[in-house]
Amino acid sequence: MGETYTIGFESGISGAALQHMGHSIFEVAKERIRQDKKWGAVSSGRFDARPFEQWLAILMEEVGELSTEMMETRIQRYHTENLKTEAIQVAAVALAIVEQLERYKGADNCEECGKLIGPWTHPDETPCTCGDK
Repeated sequence: MGETYTIGFESGISGAALQHMGHSIFEVAKERIRQDKKWGAVSSGRFDARPFEQWLAILMEEVGELSTEMMETRIQRYHTENLKTEAIQVAAVALAIVEQLERYKGADNCEECGKLIGPWTHPDETPCTCGDK
């Protein structure tokens, strides 16, 4: 956090490409918000909000739907709105995994209770209290 990135014409990316990139990122962000409302937020203050095995299952399910849409689009030609929707959902799930990984930075598990210990990134997180560590 706290890093700033500037992307402009000096990056070699055209203005039109930057506009498409910005719109696409906005669409993924909207989908992340929709997913958080539906399933609960990654940043809910719980490090164990989703086990990584569950993230993998969710991601693979979304990739499967994207694959199906790709085949349908190939057969039907130019019917791309569903394909775009599925691609955005894949990107949003992948982003949610990245968000959770960011929250895990520098954390470790207590050997006694298994709770996460380490730097806290959310004020609602309950730290390990085994032996007043």
